[in-house]
Amino acid sequence: MRVVLTAAVIAMLLLTLRWIRKSESITVTAEKGITVSLLVLYIIAVLFITLGPTLGNRRFDYETHLILNPFHGYTVMFRSFAQGFSSGGFPELWKHIGWYKHQMSGMALNVLLFVPLGYLVPSICVFFRRWWKVLLLGAVASLTIETTQLITHLGWFDASDLLHNTLGTLIGYALYKKLLYKETTRTQGS
Repeated sequence: MRVVLTAAVIAMLLLTLRWIRKSESITVTAEKGITVSLLVLYIIAVLFITLGPTLGNRRFDYETHLILNPFHGYTVMFRSFAQGFSSGGFPELWKHIGWYKHQMSGMALNVLLFVPLGYLVPSICVFFRRWWKVLLLGAVASLTIETTQLITHLGWFDASDLLHNTLGTLIGYALYKKLLYKETTRTQGS
């Protein structure tokens, strides 16, 4: 349910930006101000989600947790899926998939978390209108969050989060190119 709700919020944000871009009554300055405000709110939300207390389950941890293999979660899941299928066919496979629902939704949420970054930043800043610059931005932002979680002991440093966050940024950039880019260049040209 969290994944669907998050995807719906991201879609609403994207559609709102597209509507603002197509609106004749909103000036370029107002549009940029609204987009910057959305970016600031997004950054605050990401910092709260990744570093702040989340419903009582994020506490200072005296142990350091490092997962440096970005594919560790996938290997564990797929081994379990293969074992389930080989031992009992599809019914057993579905049972094993059920065991990993939480982990799969966490992966999806990590991707979705960075989608807005991929379309908000190039909407505001011309410098970030190349895919590789947005890729680097997403990777650096994710690395910063993961390193902060490691240093402050408020989470785990997980290389798969870097992978998922960066992928989310690229998805956001693809959405920007598909849905917002023409309006951005048209609006700024007038």
